[in-house]
Amino acid sequence: MASRKSSNIHNCEYFSWRLYCRPSGVFYADGRGATVSMRRLSLNTKDRHSAIQRLKQLDRRMAMQHGLIPMEGMASNDGILPIDEGFRIYQEYLERPEAARGVRDSTRKRYRSVFGHFKDYCAAKNIGSWNAVNASQLHGFGKKLENSKYKPRSVYLEMTTIKQVAKYLVEQKHLPASCAFRCPLTKPEGSDKHCYSVEEVAAILELAKSLPDCQWMYRALVGLAYTGLRIQELASLRWSDFSDNLSMIHLGDQGHRSRLEADRRRTKSGRSRMLPVHADLRELLQGMPRDRSRPVFTTERGYRLNDGRLRDQFVRKIIRPLTERFPTPEGQKGFKDGRLHNFRHFFCSRMAASSKVTALVLQKWLGHTDSKMVQHYFDLQDAEAKTLMSSIELLPKPQGG
Repeated sequence: MASRKSSNIHNCEYFSWRLYCRPSGVFYADGRGATVSMRRLSLNTKDRHSAIQRLKQLDRRMAMQHGLIPMEGMASNDGILPIDEGFRIYQEYLERPEAARGVRDSTRKRYRSVFGHFKDYCAAKNIGSWNAVNASQLHGFGKKLENSKYKPRSVYLEMTTIKQVAKYLVEQKHLPASCAFRCPLTKPEGSDKHCYSVEEVAAILELAKSLPDCQWMYRALVGLAYTGLRIQELASLRWSDFSDNLSMIHLGDQGHRSRLEADRRRTKSGRSRMLPVHADLRELLQGMPRDRSRPVFTTERGYRLNDGRLRDQFVRKIIRPLTERFPTPEGQKGFKDGRLHNFRHFFCSRMAASSKVTALVLQKWLGHTDSKMVQHYFDLQDAEAKTLMSSIELLPKPQGG
């Protein structure tokens, strides 16, 4: 261990280093006390003057590694883009007008969460600028999310978002072309969400209908089960969205109406769509009072449905009381994990299993632009699979005895 007299602090151009000499006579640089924490490194010399010169070179090399200055070989006008500044530039791009395909507020809110996660990662890894972001760093970010128990789809979304930011910054000349990188990602397929069975949905609706002061919830659950609509879409339905005979729903996206209109409907895809009304749902609608000043599906007091409150009451009054009747296998997703969105899985599963609805038609009903998303919701139940298999004749049956 070097004595106090044989070590001192050197404030170089970018970092502060403790220079000390080992008993062997070799000089070392200790950067663990710098603003950007680094390890102890050998300078491979026993000459103090030479050690100080090598320390300056090490200081510059570490500044490049941490994105504080351009890497060697960059043009002199290729500046450093701090992480915060890059996100500020990209956020301005996200806030472009809707007519220019600007994203909605909910998307910007989701992105802010991703930006926060990546900033935390960069701070922990001492990454100071976008110049130092590459495929290796993106892999490290994804691994950190996985270790924090984020689901595969969330990890994919966050890694893809950071890729988009880096690509945009290069394309718009905020970063030099040398900062562009490739990092292929595989989108997770399938779903681990529980798909309600026919028996489970029947029990849910039966219980909801029997509960005092819960007819409003019963109607909403029927609406979800028989349409496959998202809860926000169901909550926005008005009687004017239905045809005169209640046979069709026109779910219109009102994206280009004034932002000041609080009740402006937005569909997730940004596109309007038509959906036929099932006979059982039409029977329910025909028995409901048609107040054109209120949404079709409302709370007990006639207010617009709040998905958070509906979910909480659904879990407390329906899911928990029925959990013992429909046990969930240990370590798996099951009935106890069911929520409002699982009715969308149920609807898609029933439509797909009927063999009467084509994938293209179901895609239009659900409002997806990608046919692969239909497969995301498809979940053929065991009983349906057995019935389907038994109906198929693989080989002709032998004639006679």
